[in-house]
Amino acid sequence: MWSFRKPSPMLRLLRWHKDFMRGLNPDRSDGHPECGWYRMQKTKNGPWVPVKIWCEQITDENGCLEQPERLRADVFGEDEDAEKIWTWLTPVSRTEYKELWDFRLKNQHRYDNHRAIDLADEPTAPMIG
Repeated sequence: MWSFRKPSPMLRLLRWHKDFMRGLNPDRSDGHPECGWYRMQKTKNGPWVPVKIWCEQITDENGCLEQPERLRADVFGEDEDAEKIWTWLTPVSRTEYKELWDFRLKNQHRYDNHRAIDLADEPTAPMIG
């Protein structure tokens, strides 16, 4: 039977990402993703895609977890397995994540996440940030 407990605090969930952004070089274990903001290329030489890893916490009216917490990954609006993509992620700041998201929204008609891009054929203005 599932034991009732409080959800993990957000500060603890984001500790690894915060330490990485501070340059503290925290340990990174394959298959053990950490909450935070990232970017990845879904294909070699493909466009950068914004990724967010977050902890799903389903709670009752008392704030106790109803089921185990689960890490989820949002890859530019698509749900993906956080454990499978973890190795391919590059941490970025929350601001960089938001800028990449906005850039991709403005230019999504030009980029296919699964196709390499050649900037000589498809020049684009650089991201500001």
